Amino acid sequence: MAQKYKHHSDKRVELLSLLTARERQIMNLVSEGLSNKAIARQLKLTDRTIKVHLHNVFEKLGISNRTSLAALAIRQEERT
Repeated sequence: MAQKYKHHSDKRVELLSLLTARERQIMNLVSEGLSNKAIARQLKLTDRTIKVHLHNVFEKLGISNRTSLAALAIRQEERT
């Protein structure tokens, strides 16, 4: 079972290359524990814009929540 999860996780890490620079930036801020509102403030964007970016990220990566996104971001950092 752990091997199956690792395979899916590795595939999703590879999918990170599909993200735009802004989407990767937001992903990294999510992995640091920032809320949408805090990310919006830091990037000088609206909360709605952050939500749209996160929706696009979730769709591209086939995930449905911030926890999964943060885990992928951390896994990607470990690979570099």
